[in-house]
Amino acid sequence: TSFAKFNQKVRIDLSEGEHIPLSYKDNFISFEFAALDYAAPEKNQYAYMLEGFDKEWVNAGTRRYASYTNLSGGSYVFRVKGSNSDGIWNEEGISVRITVTPPIWETWWFRGILLLVLIGSGIGGYRLRVRTIERRSQELEKQVEERTREIERRTQELEALYHADAELYRHVRLEEVLQTLVHIAVDILRADKSSLLLWDEQRENLTVRAAYGYHPQTLDQMTFAKDEGTVGVVVATGETVIVEDAKEDPRVAERIIDAEGIRSFMHVPIKVEGQIFGVFNVDYVQPRAFGSDELRLFEALAQRAALAIETAQLYEQSQQLAVVQERSRIARDLHDAVTQTLFSASLIAEVLPRIWERDATQGQSRLDELRELTRGALAEMRTLLLELRPAALIEADLGELLRQLAESVIGRARIQVSVEADSECNLPPEVKIAYYRIAQEALNNVAKHAQASQAWVSLRCSEKDVILRIRDDGRGFDPASITPDQLGMGIMRERAEDVHAKLEVSSEMDQGTQVQVVWKRS
Repeated sequence: TSFAKFNQKVRIDLSEGEHIPLSYKDNFISFEFAALDYAAPEKNQYAYMLEGFDKEWVNAGTRRYASYTNLSGGSYVFRVKGSNSDGIWNEEGISVRITVTPPIWETWWFRGILLLVLIGSGIGGYRLRVRTIERRSQELEKQVEERTREIERRTQELEALYHADAELYRHVRLEEVLQTLVHIAVDILRADKSSLLLWDEQRENLTVRAAYGYHPQTLDQMTFAKDEGTVGVVVATGETVIVEDAKEDPRVAERIIDAEGIRSFMHVPIKVEGQIFGVFNVDYVQPRAFGSDELRLFEALAQRAALAIETAQLYEQSQQLAVVQERSRIARDLHDAVTQTLFSASLIAEVLPRIWERDATQGQSRLDELRELTRGALAEMRTLLLELRPAALIEADLGELLRQLAESVIGRARIQVSVEADSECNLPPEVKIAYYRIAQEALNNVAKHAQASQAWVSLRCSEKDVILRIRDDGRGFDPASITPDQLGMGIMRERAEDVHAKLEVSSEMDQGTQVQVVWKRS
């Protein structure tokens, strides 16, 4: 009979099939209805259904109204039927049509646009993420390349200094050492000229003692007072002086610069026992911007120059050839073992934080390598101290001495060396020293020539004899092609014979090498 919104009637006397348009804002509607049977109207029954909302008829009993809230946008048909007091239903009933206009966000076209926006945003976000990942990947690749180049530069520096050390320790006379230094400086720093200035006897002036690339007339003028020009600055401060364009620096010695056409140079102090011993110089005929790598390399060379000069002075001051040879050997051992090992350790320590940030696994590997290097350097230092104190060599346990030698080889050559030694192996002093020297020579051969990945040292002591074995898995050699003075064979055999021990060396190509010494107790 009527239709209401928000309990306010807006239509009465609705007819069959009538259409009622609604907005989504009309979220509370109601219908009133009645059956035309007046015999007993209080017994009339009703049922209704809103097609599109109700799934089945709703039995309202004698209630004559129905209400709905929050209908979604769409088309509906409201049907109602009734029965008289006798329970006879009018199955056809009556109906009205209802259309609810949905809000804009529930329309198909709005949802289509929203879906397109979401898809576009997803694709755009994906592409942005891909570009971000690609950019980050490129940045990481660039960083890796930079770190790789840095490591390669450091490796080249190490190799250059290693070869410089090898060349320096071929000479023990001071003049030979000085001339070798200027040639090395020109070679590894790609300089046009190089000179070494040392104090005169009165320590008043610095005079040239070694030079490369200068005119003879210029060399006659290369004497500097201790407070003159850039050389004087080095003497006064003990610091490196760099001039990238000599024409722009008023401190330069023009008599040298103009005569030689020098445009840039570096002066580095050479310090011996904390005192300025001289000034090391490299010159270039073009203006040049010096990088930190060049400065570090030159200063490292100056440190080696100081050590080499000090060694040469000790040689010239020595009166006994045996003393001189021993000190040179120790200096070479120091270079081959401790200096090289510590320099390698310092390179790894410098790049370790950056490697750890990039790859913790690789960083841990480098940390383990650093640990091996430092342990090896410590073992080498202990070995050198034993060399300086022969009495300590006699007092030490032979098994511990063998482990010390093994650790030094591990740090120096990165070869795994296993040691098995019987405890309480009492030996005469001369036999202990002979065994130690033979093991030292054999392990040096393993480190330098065997190209091995692992070596084994064993010391077996019994009441009858003492057996020392040094074995490796390296490339081996043909014993018939080795002369007695090669690979220290003659020295090892002489040491064994001196204590009446038997030395056996067995080797095959690609099958490794074994050195065995047997000493029989009398």
